[in-house]
Amino acid sequence: MSYKIACIYVEEQKALKEVRLEVCGDGTSSQIAPFMRRVNVAELASDDNPLTREFAAMLNNLGFEYQPFRISGQELASPEVIALLGKNSYSFIQSGKSRSLKKGQSRLVSVNGDLPVAKLLGGTLYINNPANWKSGIDVRFRYQDAVAETLPFYNDYPIRTLDGCYKKRNAKEETELLKTLAPCVLSADGTISLSDYYVAFLKNLESLGWITLYAKGKSKASKVYFKRTSSGIDWFTTSQDAYDDDITAKLLDAYMHGRNYQQGRASTTFFSKEDLVRQDSDSFVKDYVFDGNFIEKYNEVTLTPNERKTIQDAVEKEFQATLRDYQWDGVYWLATMRKKNSGCILADEMGLGKTLQVLAHLLATGNSRSLIVVPTSLVSNWDLEIKRFVLSWKGKVSLNQRIPETDKQIHIISYDLLRRNISHYKAVHYDTLVLDEAQMLKNDNTQRHKVISQLDFHHGIVMTGTPIENAVDDVWSYFYILMPGMRMVHDHLKRLSDGATSTDAFLKVSSKLLNPFILRRTKKEYLKELPPCVERNVYITLDKEETETYSRIHRVFNKAMNDGTSGRVTSIALEALLRLRQTCVSLNLLPPTLYKGGRRLSTKMSLVLGQIRNLGEDDKLIVFSQFVQALEELESFLKEQNIPYVSLYGDTTDRETPVATFQNDGNVQVFLSSIKAGGVGLNLTAADYVLLLDDWWNPAVEAQAFSRAHRIGQKRTVEVMRLICKDTVEEKILALQQSKKQTADVFNISGGKLTTEELRTLLS
Repeated sequence: MSYKIACIYVEEQKALKEVRLEVCGDGTSSQIAPFMRRVNVAELASDDNPLTREFAAMLNNLGFEYQPFRISGQELASPEVIALLGKNSYSFIQSGKSRSLKKGQSRLVSVNGDLPVAKLLGGTLYINNPANWKSGIDVRFRYQDAVAETLPFYNDYPIRTLDGCYKKRNAKEETELLKTLAPCVLSADGTISLSDYYVAFLKNLESLGWITLYAKGKSKASKVYFKRTSSGIDWFTTSQDAYDDDITAKLLDAYMHGRNYQQGRASTTFFSKEDLVRQDSDSFVKDYVFDGNFIEKYNEVTLTPNERKTIQDAVEKEFQATLRDYQWDGVYWLATMRKKNSGCILADEMGLGKTLQVLAHLLATGNSRSLIVVPTSLVSNWDLEIKRFVLSWKGKVSLNQRIPETDKQIHIISYDLLRRNISHYKAVHYDTLVLDEAQMLKNDNTQRHKVISQLDFHHGIVMTGTPIENAVDDVWSYFYILMPGMRMVHDHLKRLSDGATSTDAFLKVSSKLLNPFILRRTKKEYLKELPPCVERNVYITLDKEETETYSRIHRVFNKAMNDGTSGRVTSIALEALLRLRQTCVSLNLLPPTLYKGGRRLSTKMSLVLGQIRNLGEDDKLIVFSQFVQALEELESFLKEQNIPYVSLYGDTTDRETPVATFQNDGNVQVFLSSIKAGGVGLNLTAADYVLLLDDWWNPAVEAQAFSRAHRIGQKRTVEVMRLICKDTVEEKILALQQSKKQTADVFNISGGKLTTEELRTLLS
């Protein structure tokens, strides 16, 4: 808003008594009333009218903050004040007791002589908004004996002192003091803003002549006191008596609620969220884990040279494989976790050899009894790996026994069979529990998770290349099994965040508390010799019948969503998503209620068949789909064209034969697999092409599929092709997936469940 100042010269007996300054709206009206008497000097100082800003500067020097603005006595003898009043044509004379005003100015006489220069003491910074305390910080100068602090813009108007005298400001010293605020830029309204919540920057300014205050509304501003926690976090508060003892919980509470401050009855505390999570995990834990016994699990433990030598000798003596350097590091890390009595997650990216590292670790522990729990499809795979790499365990491995043979060293069992026979297994004490492909335990409310939690073991190891598939709670659920005390820590964090576990703050705090027990390496980091994996999107245009069917289904389900009750919207949306995705793959997948056109070769299937026919003599292709029915349809087309292939689905009992055939038979160039069945436990390095028949929103699912071919042993570049139908839900799924990839979480795996809003976006 813009204002103008009315100068009213008040005379008594033809002598000037005072000049009263009234604030008026800067409109076109010639009327000066009603006056705007709630406008303060700070508001005038940021006015668009340059003359109004000059009046604000003069009033500020004289000690005014709020109206009424009345200047008299020696103030009216200052040449600078007289000159300013003379500039204003909006001036009136009020004589005697009359309230009427007439246009004009009274004659003022200046007093010659230079004023002394006041002593500049320093500057003051006022934090006004605790929720965004890095911005809009008011800057003022403090002069010795001045009745008020001055605005940070130099002017020649006199400063009024406490003893009624007048002095000049020091332009040179003001300029030098402002330089110490760099790189902050002084705004026209007399404020600065920090680029971030830099406590250390404000703290350092104290030694350069600045003090920081918190201005809470119109209350008296409070001085702030800079402090540092025992773990090295800088913070400041309006309470001089605040100590570390009562600050750590406050900082965490504020952080979990997304704030850089914590406001209480008696004091306000300011800090930087980034400083909080930037500290090392050990310091963070000491501040925020309140169970003294549990803190011990975070204590640093290292293997002695003799312990490392013992492990190395045991592995090299009996292990029939040469471990890479990073795999040796993994073996030593597992031993370190065992030494400190901490459960752990080996979360190396798929294809880095987690199984080898765990087998080497088990070998180094001696003849301890171990239980390895795996998906049904991987029981035989583990047996083959053990027979291949640990010859001395012949006769010491039992598979899927309903009752554990306690004299066996290694017992391998599927999750499903363990669940059915838990009464037998929970009676046995195991030295080591290994949980492979543990993402199936990500929900602690499932029966499978509750069953595993009943097992009695000394040391637990979770193996998963995708520690997060849906949310950060996936990882916490693993630690409920590995270290039950983690449930207390997790519950405490959930209470602090009011149950919200998808926030950035919750994710970062979880990282600090869990990362000491997680080891994750990526192929990009540790397999420099691995050929690249090239991804490309192949866009397809649906034919006329497919387009019309897609549009009709889209209309039907949108109407159902709009007409349906709120409780059914999600289920309708999920079915709509399913049917639209099926339409993109093949109309043959749709139920008769949605398509009655009879069997036909879809646009997408036609492209897949063309890709298969164009394979080079040495090329091999994996086709992944979430729809087994689509793969079975593709099988029928391959049979009609006499193209050899192998397949692997969820109900495939013999997984080894199709894998071995694809890997070794030069005539078989095509491997068909559902993502659920083929996304884990397969080594398909014979393939140099991977084709995703249909994409899904979760990048972790894709990563598992790619890693079947792109892993140790691959000698050629792997090309991954996503088949995307233009102007369909598939394009929106791809966009959603990319957005999730960009928000990589602290464990290097993107996650997140499909929200109702995301479903609506996909179907819009």
